[in-house]
Amino acid sequence: MSTPRTHPPDTLNHPKWGKHRHVNVHKLNLHYVENGSSSKPLMLFLHDVPDFWYTWRHQLQEFSKDYWTVALDLPGFGRSEAPRNASTYRLSNLARTVCELIETLGKKDCILIANGCGALLGWHIVNQYPERVSKYVMMGLPSLGVLQELQERALVPLSELLKIGFLSVFHSLSIKLARVGDYQMFNNLVGPFSKPQDLEAYKYTFSQPNALARALTAFVQNWNDFFVEKFEFRVCKPATIPGLFLVGENNQSISLDKYSTLMIDKYKPLETRFVPRTGRFPHQEDPNTGLIASSLME
Repeated sequence: MSTPRTHPPDTLNHPKWGKHRHVNVHKLNLHYVENGSSSKPLMLFLHDVPDFWYTWRHQLQEFSKDYWTVALDLPGFGRSEAPRNASTYRLSNLARTVCELIETLGKKDCILIANGCGALLGWHIVNQYPERVSKYVMMGLPSLGVLQELQERALVPLSELLKIGFLSVFHSLSIKLARVGDYQMFNNLVGPFSKPQDLEAYKYTFSQPNALARALTAFVQNWNDFFVEKFEFRVCKPATIPGLFLVGENNQSISLDKYSTLMIDKYKPLETRFVPRTGRFPHQEDPNTGLIASSLME
């Protein structure tokens, strides 16, 4: 049976990860954790679903020597505000919010690091707001435009795409299932590579009132974008920002060889790499993934 948590584990507020901040952006109160000096170039991290800033704790430390590292709780997650208006969570609106955050932080652009559904948002920012990104590292998922192109070319069956977005089909059911067995979902999601205090950080965060409902609403809205918005793959000019695309060796919902050429043609110069022995969260499963990413930053 699920047990709501009333006290956050110490690891959530450990100073080694950085300082907790709040900022008002686009009429939203957003929470983020920062490390390093704000005088340095901004490195901005976007998390997956369901996830929150804590997923980037290792990278907040690792890159803070050379960058101002900022891990954001996206709207509806963690300590950030969760508007009831579902349109807030549309990919286009989230992208504008992130770009306004960059400006609010006093920067013209950033090095953008994103994973999973956060990468869907990251690719959109690279396409629509290239002036806000100097370099980027995306993990796990290609852009929605690439996914649509795969579907139109019949290179990937619709059934495979639906596997990625299965929560949009079982939205309300998934909220109930996620709470089963004291949030067993997170034992399965991050437990195999997490310390007990890390797992408790997830259970505390997502046991807060309506936290899972907000998170899954955001996921559903993003996935619905795939079907209701046309992400112009052919019309947009190829991106010219240096980029790195990482895929966990055990997390190929769609085989990389089916879309790597599309990715490289669309996002030049782009390097693609597998991260051995990792799945959905390579940056947590093998924190040294950051060392791979650092090759791009040199």
